[in-house]
Amino acid sequence: MIKVYIGIKRQIIFLAILTLLLMPSTSKALTSQKYPIHLADIWWNCSQLPVEFESLVIAFKLDRQLQEKDFIYIAPLGYAELNSAKIYGGFQTDLMIPDEKSQIKSIDFGKGLIASRWFNSKDSDRIGYAVAEHGSQTVVGDTEGSFVSLRRPTQWKSDAIYEFRLSKNMSVGKESWISLSAVESKSGVITGLGRLKAEGKRIILAKNLASFVEIYSEGIKANKEFKVHFYLPIINGNICKNPIVDVRYSGANIDIAKTTFVEANTDEIIVSVGEEKKNIPKNSLLNLSDYGKTKPTESMSK
Repeated sequence: MIKVYIGIKRQIIFLAILTLLLMPSTSKALTSQKYPIHLADIWWNCSQLPVEFESLVIAFKLDRQLQEKDFIYIAPLGYAELNSAKIYGGFQTDLMIPDEKSQIKSIDFGKGLIASRWFNSKDSDRIGYAVAEHGSQTVVGDTEGSFVSLRRPTQWKSDAIYEFRLSKNMSVGKESWISLSAVESKSGVITGLGRLKAEGKRIILAKNLASFVEIYSEGIKANKEFKVHFYLPIINGNICKNPIVDVRYSGANIDIAKTTFVEANTDEIIVSVGEEKKNIPKNSLLNLSDYGKTKPTESMSK
């Protein structure tokens, strides 16, 4: 009995040591990150807000090509409040659309456009708040809060200016419909997403207006470098007045977040990713008042 006990005891100790050796180190566990991660949030402070809403245009340009499986989300419309409707949207390298044959899996359609509206609770009628244009799909989900979204595969590219547009489409009773689309500035080609519904016949665009760059899955190489140029918002055909930008960094403990830096240049905000810079501030305020005198292009002011 004694020999059996000693044998079992040694086996338990061996298994315990083996478990400790195979476990990830504490430091590695502490540095693991959950996705999505906002590399930089750009909060636009425009003196004409809040204002009755007719249209909103926020443009961007990417200086280097991003590939599928980079899982980067460039959102000119990172956040906007239209009455009680909280809306966001932009351009993704990997547009995920649920597989019609499966309730669990999603298909990666590669590059595409997306626009979503948040809800405070799981409203069973969320599907009724979106109308997809031909080529787009409507998706309802609860992965990042409750939402309904419009998604459309689109091969957007670098070195082109794209405008993300919202415009009041029509009012029906006590509700209004907001049209969403993307426009390639040089060619004028319009890619429609569809419409999202907001409560109220008279729509007020609130002060809270943002753009962001996000990584939403572990995929992009740590040493990949690119820049996103966000241009000043065009609100009801007028450029953002007396612009002050509040920059917020994620603080995530991954290389791509550590090398994200935001700066101002003329009438734009530049988000640089992957470049080694010293003394990157945690957060910052950038005053673009002197830059806000730049006139919008003919396309962007429509």
